Amino acid sequence: MNRIRSKEELIDFAKSAAARFVSKKIPLNDSVTKIAQSEGLVPDQIRFLAQEANKQSWASLFRENKDSAYDFPIADPDQVLGALQDDFSPKVVKDLDLDYLMAPMAKTAAVDEFQIWGVEKLASPTCRSKQEIKRDLSKKMEKLSELKNHLYMKHLENNTMAEGEMLKLATLLKNELLTHRYSDRKTEFKKFAEACMSMRPSETMVDRVNQIKERMEKLEVMEKTAALEAPENLINRNTGARIMNGNSEIIMRIKTLMEWDDAAHEAHSRISMCDETLPKVKEAIREL
Repeated sequence: MNRIRSKEELIDFAKSAAARFVSKKIPLNDSVTKIAQSEGLVPDQIRFLAQEANKQSWASLFRENKDSAYDFPIADPDQVLGALQDDFSPKVVKDLDLDYLMAPMAKTAAVDEFQIWGVEKLASPTCRSKQEIKRDLSKKMEKLSELKNHLYMKHLENNTMAEGEMLKLATLLKNELLTHRYSDRKTEFKKFAEACMSMRPSETMVDRVNQIKERMEKLEVMEKTAALEAPENLINRNTGARIMNGNSEIIMRIKTLMEWDDAAHEAHSRISMCDETLPKVKEAIREL
C-alpha cells in the first residue's frame, strides 16, 4: 500500500543512495529502484528521489574531486520506472489503484483537482462483474484525459506567469545595479546570485540566474561573466540572509518567481503521471 512520504523522508532515502554510490560504487539506479520497491514509492516520489540522489552524489563528489563531479552515472527516474514497470501485471490494476497520483509530500490544491475531476481509487472489484469494472475503468480513462488537458493549460499559464515575473525581477535588478559604479556591478550581481541560490539551490534557479545575467549583459548594464554552472558554487547560507533586506522588493520578486516555477513543475509532474496511468488503464480494460 502506497503512503504519503514527507520531503524529509525522501531526502534521507536520497542521502542513503548517494552514500552507497560514493563509498561502494553501487549504481544510483539500483539503489533508487530498491528503495522505491521496498518503500512503495509512487512515480512522483521516485522522480524526486532520483533528482535528490543526483544532487547529493554531486555534492559529495565535488568535495572530493571537482572533475569527477561532472562525470558520473546519474539516477534516471525513467529507467527506474521502466524497471518497476516490468514487474507490473495489468490484472492487478483492475481495481485501478490510483494512490500514486497523489502528491509525494502533502495534500495540496493539485491533489484536490484529481478528486474534483473524479480520478480517485475505485472500490474493490471483488463483488463486481467484469462489465461493471470495464465501465468504471472507461470512465476513469475519460476523466484522466480531461484532467490532462486541464493540467496542460495550467502548466502553460504558470510558465507564462513565471516568465513575466522573471522580467519584472530583471528590471528591478537592473535599476539596482545602475545605482552602483560600473566596476562594482559584477560584485553586486554576485550578491544577487548568492541570495537566489541561498533561497533555492536548484537547477531551475541556476537557469533563472543565468537568464537574468544574460539580460543584464545584453543591456550593457554590466560586463560579461562566466555562466553559473554549479548551485553549490554560489550557496552561502551564512551570509545569504544579510545580502539583501528580506522585505525588499527584489527578494519578494524572487519568492514569487519560485512559486510560479514550482506551480509549473507541479503541473508538469501531474501531466507525466496522467501519461503513465492512461496506458495502464487501457491495458487493464483489454485484459477484461
